[in-house]
Amino acid sequence: MIYAIEHSVAAHLNAEIENAEFNFSATAIPTMSLTPKPTDRALILCKIEDLPEEVPGRELWTGHLVLYVEIPANVQSVTVDQIPLMEALVTAAFAPGKLSALAGHFTGAIQCTGLARTGWKPGKASTSFMPHLAVTLAIHN
Repeated sequence: MIYAIEHSVAAHLNAEIENAEFNFSATAIPTMSLTPKPTDRALILCKIEDLPEEVPGRELWTGHLVLYVEIPANVQSVTVDQIPLMEALVTAAFAPGKLSALAGHFTGAIQCTGLARTGWKPGKASTSFMPHLAVTLAIHN
């Protein structure tokens, strides 16, 4: 289920990337994918960190989604100046008015019925964590 959610979120972000008309290559990928990460473009990593217990009486979960912007070391087409463009795209992709676009990428029994963008969280110098956008998703299964 976690992979399906990450995959749906990545599809939503890839549609946003396509509409953004960047002058560099970028793609969103689920972190649970078994496919190796591309090394020739900027990446947006989509990760569900947890899926807490079911809300009593309903099949509704809240998923904590974190989104990272990553630039592989050997990518020459993306500069540090372009990272804020990707961060702005990620932020805008989870604005309250984007719920229907996001929900359209969920298929089958899993549905996204709500979202709350909780903001960018800083990276930590003492760990390998990068800055990330935190989003809470309401998932109905």
